[in-house]
Amino acid sequence: MPRQVNSKLILRTAGTLLLIVAVVLVMGRLLHRKALSEVLPRARKLAEEEEYSKAAELYELHLEKHDDDKDALEEYANVLMKTARGRLAADQYRKIVSLDPKDYDARLWLAQFTIVNAAGLSARGKTLESEAKWAEAAALGSKMIQLDTDRPEGYRCLAQAQASLEKFEEADKTLQELIAKHPDEEMAYFQRAEIARRQERPVQEWRRHIEECLEKNPKSWSAHLQAYIYIQLHGVAGAEEYLKRALELGPDEPTVLANAGLGEERLAGKARQEK
Repeated sequence: MPRQVNSKLILRTAGTLLLIVAVVLVMGRLLHRKALSEVLPRARKLAEEEEYSKAAELYELHLEKHDDDKDALEEYANVLMKTARGRLAADQYRKIVSLDPKDYDARLWLAQFTIVNAAGLSARGKTLESEAKWAEAAALGSKMIQLDTDRPEGYRCLAQAQASLEKFEEADKTLQELIAKHPDEEMAYFQRAEIARRQERPVQEWRRHIEECLEKNPKSWSAHLQAYIYIQLHGVAGAEEYLKRALELGPDEPTVLANAGLGEERLAGKARQEK
Protein backbone atom coordinates (compact mmCIF):
# COMPACT_ATOMS: atom_id res chain seq x y z
CA MET A 1 0.00 0.00 0.00
CA PRO A 2 1.24 3.49 -0.81
CA ARG A 3 2.45 5.47 2.15
CA GLN A 4 0.14 8.27 3.18
CA VAL A 5 1.59 11.78 3.20
CA ASN A 6 1.33 13.45 6.57
CA SER A 7 0.25 16.89 5.41
CA LYS A 8 0.08 18.26 8.93
CA LEU A 9 3.70 17.29 9.57
CA ILE A 10 4.80 18.90 6.31
CA LEU A 11 2.97 22.11 7.12
CA ARG A 12 4.37 22.13 10.64
CA THR A 13 7.91 21.59 9.33
CA ALA A 14 7.52 24.26 6.65
CA GLY A 15 6.21 26.67 9.27
CA THR A 16 9.16 25.93 11.52
CA LEU A 17 11.60 26.48 8.65
CA LEU A 18 9.95 29.78 7.73
CA LEU A 19 10.18 30.88 11.34
CA ILE A 20 13.86 29.97 11.46
CA VAL A 21 14.50 31.89 8.22
CA ALA A 22 12.63 34.92 9.56
CA VAL A 23 14.62 34.84 12.80
CA VAL A 24 17.89 34.54 10.90
CA LEU A 25 16.95 37.47 8.67
CA VAL A 26 15.98 39.63 11.64
CA MET A 27 19.16 38.72 13.51
CA GLY A 28 21.18 39.41 10.39
CA ARG A 29 19.63 42.85 10.06
CA LEU A 30 20.21 43.58 13.73
CA LEU A 31 23.83 42.49 13.48
CA HIS A 32 24.26 44.53 10.31
CA ARG A 33 22.80 47.60 12.00
CA LYS A 34 25.03 47.04 15.01
CA ALA A 35 28.06 46.71 12.74
CA LEU A 36 27.12 49.91 10.92
CA SER A 37 26.62 51.73 14.21
CA GLU A 38 30.17 50.77 15.17
CA VAL A 39 31.71 51.96 11.89
CA LEU A 40 31.96 55.66 12.77
CA PRO A 41 33.49 55.13 16.25
CA ARG A 42 36.01 52.73 14.69
CA ALA A 43 36.84 55.26 11.97
CA ARG A 44 37.41 57.96 14.58
CA LYS A 45 39.61 55.67 16.66
CA LEU A 46 41.70 54.77 13.62
CA ALA A 47 42.06 58.46 12.77
CA GLU A 48 43.25 59.17 16.32
CA GLU A 49 45.78 56.36 15.92
CA GLU A 50 46.92 57.96 12.62
CA GLU A 51 45.76 54.95 10.60
CA TYR A 52 44.37 57.34 8.03
CA SER A 53 43.93 55.01 5.06
CA LYS A 54 41.97 52.48 7.12
CA ALA A 55 39.96 55.29 8.73
CA ALA A 56 39.07 56.68 5.29
CA GLU A 57 37.60 53.32 4.22
CA LEU A 58 35.33 53.23 7.27
CA TYR A 59 34.25 56.85 6.82
CA GLU A 60 33.28 55.98 3.24
CA LEU A 61 31.24 53.03 4.50
CA HIS A 62 29.46 55.22 7.05
CA LEU A 63 28.75 57.98 4.54
CA GLU A 64 27.20 55.53 2.07
CA LYS A 65 24.27 55.30 4.50
CA HIS A 66 24.57 58.74 6.12
CA ASP A 67 25.59 61.14 3.36
CA ASP A 68 24.12 64.10 5.27
CA ASP A 69 26.30 63.57 8.36
CA LYS A 70 28.11 66.91 8.38
CA ASP A 71 30.50 66.03 11.21
CA ALA A 72 31.52 62.79 9.53
CA LEU A 73 32.04 64.58 6.22
CA GLU A 74 34.38 67.07 7.88
CA GLU A 75 36.28 64.33 9.71
CA TYR A 76 36.55 62.35 6.47
CA ALA A 77 37.88 65.44 4.68
CA ASN A 78 40.55 65.89 7.35
CA VAL A 79 41.57 62.25 7.02
CA LEU A 80 41.78 62.62 3.24
CA MET A 81 44.11 65.59 3.66
CA LYS A 82 46.37 63.41 5.78
CA THR A 83 46.58 60.96 2.89
CA ALA A 84 47.32 63.71 0.33
CA ARG A 85 43.94 63.44 -1.39
CA GLY A 86 43.15 67.13 -1.44
CA ARG A 87 40.76 67.08 -4.39
CA LEU A 88 38.57 64.44 -2.79
CA ALA A 89 38.71 66.37 0.49
CA ALA A 90 37.52 69.48 -1.36
CA ASP A 91 34.54 67.48 -2.63
CA GLN A 92 33.56 66.72 0.96
CA TYR A 93 33.71 70.41 1.89
CA ARG A 94 31.52 71.22 -1.11
CA LYS A 95 28.99 68.72 0.25
CA ILE A 96 29.19 70.40 3.65
CA VAL A 97 28.55 73.80 2.08
CA SER A 98 25.56 72.39 0.18
CA LEU A 99 24.20 71.00 3.46
CA ASP A 100 24.94 74.18 5.39
CA PRO A 101 25.52 77.28 3.19
CA LYS A 102 26.38 79.31 6.32
CA ASP A 103 29.33 77.13 7.31
CA TYR A 104 32.15 79.69 7.27
CA ASP A 105 34.98 77.27 8.02
CA ALA A 106 34.02 74.89 5.21
CA ARG A 107 34.08 77.80 2.76
CA LEU A 108 37.43 78.91 4.22
CA TRP A 109 38.96 75.48 3.62
CA LEU A 110 37.59 75.44 0.08
CA ALA A 111 38.95 78.93 -0.58
CA GLN A 112 42.42 77.99 0.66
CA PHE A 113 42.46 74.84 -1.45
CA THR A 114 41.26 76.80 -4.49
CA ILE A 115 43.96 79.46 -3.98
CA VAL A 116 46.70 76.81 -3.84
CA ASN A 117 45.25 75.19 -6.97
CA ALA A 118 45.03 78.54 -8.77
CA ALA A 119 48.60 79.48 -7.83
CA GLY A 120 49.84 76.13 -9.15
CA LEU A 121 48.03 76.63 -12.46
CA SER A 122 49.45 80.16 -12.73
CA ALA A 123 52.97 78.87 -12.13
CA ARG A 124 52.50 76.35 -14.94
CA GLY A 125 51.33 79.05 -17.31
CA LYS A 126 47.77 77.77 -17.58
CA THR A 127 46.20 81.20 -17.69
CA LEU A 128 42.58 80.40 -18.48
CA GLU A 129 42.34 77.62 -15.90
CA SER A 130 44.04 79.72 -13.24
CA GLU A 131 41.76 82.70 -13.89
CA ALA A 132 38.72 80.48 -13.41
CA LYS A 133 40.12 79.23 -10.09
CA TRP A 134 41.01 82.74 -8.92
CA ALA A 135 37.46 83.82 -9.74
CA GLU A 136 36.13 80.88 -7.72
CA ALA A 137 38.37 81.87 -4.79
CA ALA A 138 37.14 85.47 -5.03
CA ALA A 139 33.51 84.31 -4.92
CA LEU A 140 34.24 82.17 -1.85
CA GLY A 141 36.00 85.05 -0.11
CA SER A 142 33.16 87.44 -0.90
CA LYS A 143 30.61 85.00 0.51
CA MET A 144 32.68 84.55 3.66
CA ILE A 145 32.65 88.31 4.23
CA GLN A 146 28.87 88.31 3.85
CA LEU A 147 28.62 85.53 6.45
CA ASP A 148 30.91 87.26 8.96
CA THR A 149 32.18 90.80 8.41
CA ASP A 150 34.49 90.65 11.44
CA ARG A 151 36.58 87.59 10.63
CA PRO A 152 39.70 88.41 8.58
CA GLU A 153 40.02 85.27 6.44
CA GLY A 154 37.36 86.25 3.92
CA TYR A 155 39.08 89.57 3.22
CA ARG A 156 42.44 87.85 2.86
CA CYS A 157 41.12 85.34 0.32
CA LEU A 158 39.20 87.93 -1.65
CA ALA A 159 42.11 90.39 -1.80
CA GLN A 160 44.59 87.72 -2.90
CA ALA A 161 42.25 86.54 -5.64
CA GLN A 162 41.53 90.08 -6.83
CA ALA A 163 45.23 90.96 -6.96
CA SER A 164 46.02 87.74 -8.85
CA LEU A 165 43.34 88.69 -11.38
CA GLU A 166 45.06 92.11 -11.59
CA LYS A 167 42.00 93.85 -10.19
CA PHE A 168 44.30 96.05 -8.18
CA GLU A 169 41.91 98.80 -7.19
CA GLU A 170 39.38 96.28 -5.90
CA ALA A 171 42.07 94.36 -4.03
CA ASP A 172 43.37 97.53 -2.41
CA LYS A 173 39.87 98.47 -1.29
CA THR A 174 39.37 95.01 0.24
CA LEU A 175 42.67 95.33 2.11
CA GLN A 176 41.71 98.77 3.41
CA GLU A 177 38.50 97.25 4.81
CA LEU A 178 40.52 94.48 6.44
CA ILE A 179 42.98 96.92 8.02
CA ALA A 180 40.14 99.10 9.30
CA LYS A 181 38.77 96.11 11.21
CA HIS A 182 42.12 94.50 12.08
CA PRO A 183 44.97 97.04 12.33
CA ASP A 184 47.30 94.26 13.48
CA GLU A 185 46.84 92.33 10.20
CA GLU A 186 50.44 92.91 9.18
CA MET A 187 50.44 91.14 5.82
CA ALA A 188 47.62 93.37 4.56
CA TYR A 189 49.95 96.39 4.59
CA PHE A 190 52.60 94.53 2.66
CA GLN A 191 49.99 93.33 0.18
CA ARG A 192 48.99 96.97 -0.37
CA ALA A 193 52.65 97.82 -0.87
CA GLU A 194 53.02 95.02 -3.41
CA ILE A 195 49.92 96.17 -5.30
CA ALA A 196 51.31 99.70 -5.51
CA ARG A 197 54.69 98.38 -6.65
CA ARG A 198 53.09 96.18 -9.33
CA GLN A 199 51.27 99.26 -10.57
CA GLU A 200 54.69 100.93 -10.90
CA ARG A 201 53.89 103.55 -8.32
CA PRO A 202 56.80 105.61 -6.86
CA VAL A 203 58.88 103.93 -4.15
CA GLN A 204 57.75 106.41 -1.51
CA GLU A 205 54.13 105.51 -2.21
CA TRP A 206 54.42 101.76 -1.71
CA ARG A 207 56.87 102.27 1.14
CA ARG A 208 54.27 104.42 2.89
CA HIS A 209 52.13 101.30 3.43
CA ILE A 210 55.05 99.61 5.20
CA GLU A 211 55.59 102.63 7.42
CA GLU A 212 51.88 102.60 8.27
CA CYS A 213 52.19 98.96 9.31
CA LEU A 214 55.05 99.82 11.66
CA GLU A 215 53.15 102.78 13.08
CA LYS A 216 50.13 100.60 13.84
CA ASN A 217 52.29 97.73 15.16
CA PRO A 218 55.30 99.47 16.74
CA LYS A 219 56.24 96.59 19.05
CA SER A 220 55.95 93.78 16.51
CA TRP A 221 59.25 92.14 15.67
CA SER A 222 57.61 90.27 12.79
CA ALA A 223 56.38 93.50 11.16
CA HIS A 224 59.87 95.01 11.33
CA LEU A 225 61.44 91.82 10.00
CA GLN A 226 58.99 91.74 7.08
CA ALA A 227 59.82 95.38 6.37
CA TYR A 228 63.54 94.51 6.29
CA ILE A 229 63.02 91.57 3.95
CA TYR A 230 60.68 93.45 1.61
CA ILE A 231 62.80 96.60 1.39
CA GLN A 232 65.98 94.61 0.87
CA LEU A 233 64.32 92.38 -1.76
CA HIS A 234 63.50 95.40 -3.90
CA GLY A 235 66.89 97.04 -3.51
CA VAL A 236 65.82 100.11 -1.59
CA ALA A 237 68.13 101.75 0.94
CA GLY A 238 67.41 101.74 4.66
CA ALA A 239 66.50 98.09 5.18
CA GLU A 240 69.07 97.61 7.97
CA GLU A 241 67.26 99.94 10.37
CA TYR A 242 64.24 97.62 10.30
CA LEU A 243 66.39 94.58 11.05
CA LYS A 244 68.04 96.41 13.93
CA ARG A 245 64.63 97.20 15.44
CA ALA A 246 63.46 93.60 14.88
CA LEU A 247 66.48 92.40 16.85
CA GLU A 248 65.62 94.77 19.69
CA LEU A 249 62.01 93.57 19.80
CA GLY A 250 62.72 89.86 19.28
CA PRO A 251 66.29 89.20 20.45
CA ASP A 252 65.68 85.46 20.80
CA GLU A 253 63.45 84.90 17.79
CA PRO A 254 65.12 82.29 15.51
CA THR A 255 63.79 83.91 12.31
CA VAL A 256 65.17 87.31 13.28
CA LEU A 257 68.53 85.84 14.28
CA ALA A 258 68.76 83.85 11.06
CA ASN A 259 68.16 86.95 8.95
CA ALA A 260 70.75 88.83 10.97
CA GLY A 261 73.24 85.99 10.53
CA LEU A 262 73.36 85.60 14.29
CA GLY A 263 71.34 82.43 14.71
CA GLU A 264 74.13 79.95 15.36
CA GLU A 265 76.13 82.43 17.45
CA ARG A 266 73.20 83.27 19.76
CA LEU A 267 72.13 79.66 20.11
CA ALA A 268 75.66 78.62 21.01
CA GLY A 269 75.87 81.40 23.60
CA LYS A 270 72.55 80.38 25.09
CA ALA A 271 73.70 76.76 25.32
CA ARG A 272 76.86 77.87 27.16
CA GLN A 273 74.76 79.88 29.63
CA GLU A 274 72.49 76.91 30.33
CA LYS A 275 75.53 74.76 31.08
